[in-house]
Amino acid sequence: MEQWKTVTNYEGLYEVSNLGNVRTMPREYYNSIGRLHKKKKKVIKGFLQVKSKTNYVRIALWKDGKSKKFFIHRLVMNAFNPTDNDELEVNHIDYNGENNKLTNLEWVTKSENESSEAGKQSAINARERSRAEAQSYVGKKIHNWNIIEVLGFVEGSNGTREPKQMLQILVSCDLCKHPNTYVRFYR
Repeated sequence: MEQWKTVTNYEGLYEVSNLGNVRTMPREYYNSIGRLHKKKKKVIKGFLQVKSKTNYVRIALWKDGKSKKFFIHRLVMNAFNPTDNDELEVNHIDYNGENNKLTNLEWVTKSENESSEAGKQSAINARERSRAEAQSYVGKKIHNWNIIEVLGFVEGSNGTREPKQMLQILVSCDLCKHPNTYVRFYR
């Protein structure tokens, strides 16, 4: 069963679950030009960085008009299994940095984390293949858009009973309505 706890230093703004989900809390606020905005309770998606060698999911949290990026696995551990020891690191037991369930996370020392690097290497190699595929779309035309840059990507399924491999790419292109637009591909 999914349990939710408040994100430290973001009380009333965000919650994190033991399954690795992050959601916004309902609230009203005024933006920089004085418009009233109403936020609903909503699960928000994390992102993987294209230029990173890890497959850790990050998320951007906003407070007082400023954004700060966090690793979801650290948010989960700090909420459900806090520690005062700043020298401890979070280890993904199954070597999958995208699996941020509490049952898959543990606090370890730096030396313990480094000793499990061999198992992590195979997971990183799979991630590198997906990164290369995402980067291969640069310079191509998709939906009459010229893809200028790949900014990030998310892998997963399309939610059907027959899971297809889905690659969702955050792109910067010439005709996009927004500066950053997601494009989904199914393999």
